[in-house]
Amino acid sequence: MATDKYDLHTIDYSVQGWDSILATDMEKLDAGIHSRLLATLGETVAAKKAVYIPRGNTKYFKAQANQSRQPALGLTIESGVLDDQVRVQRVGPITDTGWSWVTGKPVYLSPDTPGELTQVPPAVGKQFMGIASASDTIILSGAIDLNALPTTTTTTTSSSTTTTS
Repeated sequence: MATDKYDLHTIDYSVQGWDSILATDMEKLDAGIHSRLLATLGETVAAKKAVYIPRGNTKYFKAQANQSRQPALGLTIESGVLDDQVRVQRVGPITDTGWSWVTGKPVYLSPDTPGELTQVPPAVGKQFMGIASASDTIILSGAIDLNALPTTTTTTTSSSTTTTS
């Protein structure tokens, strides 16, 4: 018998092989929810830091609200060094006992320190990350604010091309 939403198994007491049944169901959830991803680091990053992928790169670096180190794609679950693979949480609740958020207020990517978050909205490159649900917990939205991305405009005239970033 299976559940409706994700077609997961129901397991009765005394079922043999329950661990492999649950492992299969966890794989189904991972494939359907996409709350976390595996990321290869391009620098040393501590746990619970915001990360992004620079254009033309495949590795993750610490994000910053400055329109060049954005958009942040989530927060690292564990720390790592160059070329380590770490998990990055994109959506849902994430807790760090070192945080002291004002509950119910938005949390943004910090413009001052790479990888950090703030509850003070940045003037430039403002990227909403989530809402503080407790002093030590944020519910990540998973949304990327496209207004925080740098814009490039190209003006072409008969004699030259001008690009402004």
